[in-house]
Amino acid sequence: MAESNIYHTAIENALEAFFLTKTDGTIVEVNAAACHMFGYTDDEFKYNRQIQVIDPESPQLAFFEEERNRKGKIVCELTGIRKSGERFPISVSSILLQQNADKGLTLTIIQDISEQKRQQDELRNSEINLRMILDNTEEMFLIVDPELKVVNFNKATEKKSLQVLGTPFQIGKSVLESTSPERVPALKKIYEAVFAGESKYVTYDLKSVAGGVITIEIHYSPIFVEKRVVAAMVNVRDITEQAKIRKERENIRLQLQRAEEIAAIGSCQWDFETNHLNWSDEFFRICGFEPRSFEPDQERTFKIIHPDDQAKVRAAIEHTIKSGEDYDFEARILRPDGLVRNIFSHGKILYNSQGEKEKLIGIFHDITDKKTMARELIESELLFKAMVEHSADIVLLINAAREITYISPAAGRLMGFTATEVLGKRLKDLLFEEDLPRMLGEFEEILANPGKPFSKEYRVKTKTGGFLWMEGTVTNLLHLQGVNSVIINQRDITAEKIREKELLTANERFHYAVKATKDAIWDWDLESDIITRTGDGLRTNFGYDVYEASKDPNFWIQRVHPEDKDSMLQKRTSVLENPAALYWEDEYRFLKSDGNYAFVFDKGYILRDGAGKAQRMIGATQNISHQKETEALLLELNNRLKKRAEDLVNSNIELERFAYVASHDLQEPLRMVTSFLQLLKKKYRDQLDEVADQYIHFAVDGAERMKQLIMDLLEYSRVGFNRENNEPVDLNKLLKEQELLFEKTCQETGAVINTGPMPVVQGNKMQLSQLFQNLIGNAIKYHHKDRSPVVTIGSEEQADQFLFFVKDNGIGIEPAFFEKVFVIFQRLHNKSDYGGTGIGLAICKKIVEKHGGTIWVESTPQQGSCFYFTISKTSN
Repeated sequence: MAESNIYHTAIENALEAFFLTKTDGTIVEVNAAACHMFGYTDDEFKYNRQIQVIDPESPQLAFFEEERNRKGKIVCELTGIRKSGERFPISVSSILLQQNADKGLTLTIIQDISEQKRQQDELRNSEINLRMILDNTEEMFLIVDPELKVVNFNKATEKKSLQVLGTPFQIGKSVLESTSPERVPALKKIYEAVFAGESKYVTYDLKSVAGGVITIEIHYSPIFVEKRVVAAMVNVRDITEQAKIRKERENIRLQLQRAEEIAAIGSCQWDFETNHLNWSDEFFRICGFEPRSFEPDQERTFKIIHPDDQAKVRAAIEHTIKSGEDYDFEARILRPDGLVRNIFSHGKILYNSQGEKEKLIGIFHDITDKKTMARELIESELLFKAMVEHSADIVLLINAAREITYISPAAGRLMGFTATEVLGKRLKDLLFEEDLPRMLGEFEEILANPGKPFSKEYRVKTKTGGFLWMEGTVTNLLHLQGVNSVIINQRDITAEKIREKELLTANERFHYAVKATKDAIWDWDLESDIITRTGDGLRTNFGYDVYEASKDPNFWIQRVHPEDKDSMLQKRTSVLENPAALYWEDEYRFLKSDGNYAFVFDKGYILRDGAGKAQRMIGATQNISHQKETEALLLELNNRLKKRAEDLVNSNIELERFAYVASHDLQEPLRMVTSFLQLLKKKYRDQLDEVADQYIHFAVDGAERMKQLIMDLLEYSRVGFNRENNEPVDLNKLLKEQELLFEKTCQETGAVINTGPMPVVQGNKMQLSQLFQNLIGNAIKYHHKDRSPVVTIGSEEQADQFLFFVKDNGIGIEPAFFEKVFVIFQRLHNKSDYGGTGIGLAICKKIVEKHGGTIWVESTPQQGSCFYFTISKTSN
């Protein structure tokens, strides 16, 4: 086949439109792609000189024709016209071909670049849209790559990073360069976790460049592309002040680098008979070589194919050679300058006149730009989508019909609504009813000012029926093509509103508390060394005016008593320099306006920063002069009472000793009286009359009762006089001994004694035995005549003592005598009915009190009594 036929076949199979025209514009030849692109038949092109494929209104058309005529070649972009009248963007390569001296031809290659332009517009609109969203918020957003270098950030970051951190972020620089050295190790650990797929929240207290301390909250989020973390998004919020956003951030023009190259077309021919390869000049250029710089062969041809794509290319070519079917493939080529380019190739078999396979021709088109733009479009959309969807704030887009067209996932976390539940609804459906009239009016103002951001505070509904306070930045961008929305970026400030309300309430309480107290209230700002005094306490207690006192920084120190000043200042300084101390308090003397010194109690609460440095102290000063005088009087009174108590103790000891001695010494003459009366009765029994015998009986009986009374009094005195040490006493054994003691009495009266488990107590065994003996004896003695006595003894362990009871079913006691029965010599019955001296229960009371306890009785007349008493576990 002739070489001209080969080129003709290549042109016919090309994807671009080829036009061969005379200098007067007459079309000589067109390929199939030209007919397909513009909608005309081959005959219509050749025989209709009125056809215009290029819009004569295309900008700079005349300039390009002049350039082509002057230089012989031109490459440009113009507007094409199809047969249907549709205009579309085209890329034009036009070359003047000179065949002879009087006849010239023009070769024009036209490529439809509509799809390329559409992708460029989509990329630009997508990035403008998302960039406008981020640049209309006061939040700081930046993106960091795995090497911790700053990839990009929004306008707020550019503005605030210097104010917040002191060192601004720079694209391409490490994010660690804008961090104080002491936080670098912790920040590295955070980024390690983020690039492992975790999200992190961190709050810092920082000193701002302007001075003072600000608090920032940072949200670190991984950005995934195809399940792989490719970057980290950092969201920095200044949460110190909740000021409204006052002016719109300047729009950052998207810096998109557009690389537009003319689509190059190359061909490669493989002659099966000679096994010779031939590259066209454009194919050399596509592959990065100078045309005709070497003789190509199969090895060199396949060597330019990327190793990972060689198998695919070989398979496609071998299939075409074997089957005769055309091939299409995309592959990467490696250029000598190190660049990797993407190509699209279409090939087919050429046959000779005998129908034999003669050559394989392939057309190659550089599609690198298309591939790059498609990838950038996807990556850009993923990147900005991740930034918005990982934001802690809610982003909404509202169309001209005031319908919600987009809402970020933060709405679900904060308000509880899913995107499906919100999309298509109107903005008013989300607003809290009480704020609806105000916000609808203000929304009209927003619509009337395109491009101007407005800061608003309002409430929105939650899915649970409640509401949240929001601070929103609202910007009308309906006029921007590609955006066509009102953008709302709203932040949850519910907690801040609650704190504001609590602060207002606290201030009101403080105001009324100051009004109510008599103390002198003061507030000392340690950084400015300014003391503010409030309330009437300073005037009431010390006679000074608070406003005059606040003017003099040394007002208070100058009036502290000279003997107390150094001690007070030293103690206060020590407390303020201790990071762990929260309170300072001291007592000293202070000079009043009348020239007298008052004793004061001064106390302050210390407010410290994150490092523990004291910044402020709020306190109150009390005039305790009256308390000091009272304390002195109380001290004197206590000393007197102490001496009186010692005298009483000594007196009681003497009285107990006297009672013991007196009762002991009175027994001897009583025994003598009793003995002689009994002898008189025995000797003169038959000589005396009945009256004399009765007198003798009365005298003996009185002496016996006198003796019993003295014995009981002696026993009573012994309870207080006995100084034996306490010892562990097992009451179970002690009560067994008591049962044996009362065995005969129980047989005579039919009494039954029931005893429960008893503890081991610390006490005087002899006195405790006497205690139970008296109580059991009374329970049996005062029994009811109609029933046998039943005595029940039990105990209960309590926190610091033991509780005991002795219960009977006897005659009982009237409530009026519950206290009287424990008084010495008190009797409730005639001696003819029940014997005794009335000292037994008084002894019981004294024994119980000696063991650190109390005794009492509960009783119902004719039903029985129950005596309760306690013994301390620590009784001495």
